[in-house]
Amino acid sequence: MQQKIIRSIHLSFYLLQNTDAHIFTRVAEIKTDATHAKKHSLVYTLIAPEYQHPIIVYNGMNADTMQVFGMYALAIDKNNIWQSNALAAIQADGQIILKNERGNSIADYTIVAYYADKDAPNTLNQIEKQYTWNAESFVQNKRNKDSRQKN
Repeated sequence: MQQKIIRSIHLSFYLLQNTDAHIFTRVAEIKTDATHAKKHSLVYTLIAPEYQHPIIVYNGMNADTMQVFGMYALAIDKNNIWQSNALAAIQADGQIILKNERGNSIADYTIVAYYADKDAPNTLNQIEKQYTWNAESFVQNKRNKDSRQKN
């Protein structure tokens, strides 16, 4: 039996199973933090050797116009039921970027999120937060401030 993953409908992902009869059946649902269906900009999968099934990655926008980014690992339990585990759930008022310059392991990825500097509202300052893998999920490990003045 071949497994097919992903159909994005509105604000959720549905895991689809392709049986030998080529009938697709919804077997699980993953709710996202995205609330604007038309702003659900990117959905893709990553292959990492640590995981048997592809990792689902999405980027979208929530009701507060914050960018949201999530990663989910998929697994099938002993009762043949799909499970998902959130590896990352990040919100930022600026861009969120997934970077990988080394290899295919999940530990080779870095997530970079940009935020407005709320302590300096009359500037173009940005706060950059970097998230790296810590064996179970992505956690913030670095924070940088980029200072710029408005003209």
